[in-house]
Amino acid sequence: MEFISKKQQAIINFIDKFSFEFQYPPSIREIAAAMGHQSISTTHGFIERLDKKKLLSWRRNQPRTIVLTRKGMDQVTKQVQKGEINEMAKQPKLKKSGLKPEDKVIMHSCYEARKEKYKDKVWTVKSEPWDLCGSEVVLLEGFNGGFATEYLKKVEG
Repeated sequence: MEFISKKQQAIINFIDKFSFEFQYPPSIREIAAAMGHQSISTTHGFIERLDKKKLLSWRRNQPRTIVLTRKGMDQVTKQVQKGEINEMAKQPKLKKSGLKPEDKVIMHSCYEARKEKYKDKVWTVKSEPWDLCGSEVVLLEGFNGGFATEYLKKVEG
């Protein structure tokens, strides 16, 4: 069996948990937010290495195609059977953002905030915040998938 780092195991666990909870695979951006990566290229590198180890498969340049292979699912099962605790579960409780549905927010300090089409755009929060593998996330009107609250700033109006 090939060596799996704690970070690789955390990504495998996240993909498993997210896919079970939402019934569709996470995007690379959602994995990046959950893992605390500042750049999606970091996450992309992890996904590439996990793909080479045959723990997951994905179709590049197509959204939501990252799925665990049988080998990847066996890795999750093995960890559960050994009674190992997910590293994310050891982290301190989330800071509460205080965001609630209908709040107006802007993105900051993240990849999306630098994109021209999202720059200075005011978003409407569409869900209560929830914990997604150690990151507090919300749904935003007009944005696909959860978005980490640490990259949102509440605005008046």
